[in-house]
Amino acid sequence: MPIKITPKDKQYYEIKAEGKTAKIFIYGEIDNFGFEDSIGAKDFAEKLAALGDIEEINVHINSPGGMVFEGITIYNTLVNHPAKIIVHIDGVAVSIASVIAMAGDEVRIAKNGMMMIHNPMARLGGESKDFRDMADTLDKIKETLIISYRRVTDMPEKVISDLMDKTTWFTAQEAMDSGLVHTVTDAERIAACFDFNNLGIKDIPKGLEVDRGLSGGGHGHLDINWNNLSQVDEGKDIKFDGTPIEEIENGEEAGIPISILENELKLLEV
Repeated sequence: MPIKITPKDKQYYEIKAEGKTAKIFIYGEIDNFGFEDSIGAKDFAEKLAALGDIEEINVHINSPGGMVFEGITIYNTLVNHPAKIIVHIDGVAVSIASVIAMAGDEVRIAKNGMMMIHNPMARLGGESKDFRDMADTLDKIKETLIISYRRVTDMPEKVISDLMDKTTWFTAQEAMDSGLVHTVTDAERIAACFDFNNLGIKDIPKGLEVDRGLSGGGHGHLDINWNNLSQVDEGKDIKFDGTPIEEIENGEEAGIPISILENELKLLEV
């Protein structure tokens, strides 16, 4: 059983500078809800600007995606920055997170990483006209996403559109063969398991699904093995506060809930 832990010296979202080089870790959902695992565009832009004169930015991604306009804004913030942008897909770059990856002047993916692209989605209530209008809007949003993918890949727009229609998962090698990344790097010691079903994502590859019986009520959970983990007894499930799971009085079973995904509040996702 993998050690399940959120190390105290790491966050789901972190921006830091070392001299003229910056590191950004996007290891959670792209949204503006302010959860512990949330990455919002406004906060991202403010923290990036606060770094000052930076010549190189290394963006590390392990994300299931989230809100489309939050992701597009993060993408544009990176593209418009004067520094060289190097993107590292450490785990998964799914949905709008794969668009953020396209901001890289150089895009790298770990040998055991994956990417996924699909059509934008919306959750909407209303009358028939509202649904027709939203369908038109989603088609326009799709066009903007294709432009972002075309920044890195030479695939024709029609090919990208067809891949999005099908919801396409790429292994590292497939992503490089498709021109979505430039380099495949050595495997990373990080494993991610997000509740993709709660995000409306389909055709999830075997091994990336969440066992809802383990995490209680369909909450998302994230399994991480970091390179600099403090020593923990293998096989022990660690809660955020460090309490072994078997000592939790409410009977929660294995798995680390990272957020209750209030999908009905998310008006537009990709």
